[in-house]
Amino acid sequence: MKKFLIPTMALMLAMSASAETYPYLSFQTVDGSVVSLKSSNLNLTIEDGKLVVQNDEGSNKFVLTDLARMFFSKSTETAITNLNTDVSSTLQVYATSGVFLGEFDSERSLRRSVPSGIYVVKTNGRTLKMAVK
Repeated sequence: MKKFLIPTMALMLAMSASAETYPYLSFQTVDGSVVSLKSSNLNLTIEDGKLVVQNDEGSNKFVLTDLARMFFSKSTETAITNLNTDVSSTLQVYATSGVFLGEFDSERSLRRSVPSGIYVVKTNGRTLKMAVK
C-alpha cells in the first residue's frame, strides 16, 4: 500500500505546483529610477562594466555600479511624465527615499535641476509620481 500511496501523493503534489509567470524584468538604479523590459526572449550579458539587456524590443545598457536591484514583476513601472499644472503652482519635490529636494516654480525648472529618475511631486493638493528622463 505504501508503494502505491507515496508515488501517488508525489505525483499529485507535482501536478498542483506551478510557477507564476512574470512578463517584465525591472531594473532599479541607485537614484531610484526603474526601467521595466519584457522578459520574453531576454538575453543578459556583461561587457565593459555594463549589463547589456536585449529582447525583441531592443537593447538597454546599465552601468553595474549604478544598479541597486533587479526583479521580475507582473506590470511595468509607471510614472507621470507631464504634470499639466497651473502656471502659478509651486512644485514640492521629493526623492523616492523621502528626502525633500526643493521647491520649483515650474515643471521646466524642475526638469533642468534634477537628474534622471523618479520623483514624488506635491502640487495643488495632489501628490504625483514623476519620471524625469
